Amino acid sequence: MTAITAFAAEGPMPTEIMGRRVHAGMSVPFAMLSNIWGSPAISVPAGIASDGMPVGLHLMADRHREDVCLRLARVLEQARPWPLRAPGPAS
Repeated sequence: MTAITAFAAEGPMPTEIMGRRVHAGMSVPFAMLSNIWGSPAISVPAGIASDGMPVGLHLMADRHREDVCLRLARVLEQARPWPLRAPGPAS
């Protein structure tokens, strides 16, 4: 649940987004909001960016409404089935 396309899992976290310097934690603002607020959230596959990296859609619901996230994720998967394997980075 990042504000940018995927970055290396081993780090470091990006300190630049769209040409602007930011605190490293700003690359994952949506995950932080979910954790701080205590809202259920889920990230679902949403396509591939121009650099070949996967893009996800971050869904949040009201507190204690995990069912909303799960139902919406199911609707999205039925409308556009997710690949069993993510594609590799663009060459």
